[in-house]
Amino acid sequence: MKPTVPMPLRKKDIIEKIVDVVFLRGPMTRLGRWLDHELFKIDVYKLRDDEVVPGGRRQPRFKVQDVSTWQQVFICFGVPLIVIKFADGRTVELSDKHEDLLHILQHAVPERELPWKAV
Repeated sequence: MKPTVPMPLRKKDIIEKIVDVVFLRGPMTRLGRWLDHELFKIDVYKLRDDEVVPGGRRQPRFKVQDVSTWQQVFICFGVPLIVIKFADGRTVELSDKHEDLLHILQHAVPERELPWKAV
């Protein structure tokens, strides 16, 4: 069996890793996501009975059975935008940073999904 020799890291890789450790990039990113999702409830959606309840900002509550179609649209920085058309003709565009709304709609009304499009 041949002994394996670890590949030497390039100088740039070493410097990037040191900068990540010094500035706590990994932990701070995870902390920021946790604060957005759990504490401030920014772009968080929950399903209660048959009603989608947004957290944080003033966004409309709606019942899942009122959705006629929905579509996932990708926008800048990879944050998905969900476009929902209701049976009464209203259209709502909701930002879904944590993909909570996407998972709710995929499980509650998957047959009403339109193919996604990139903007």
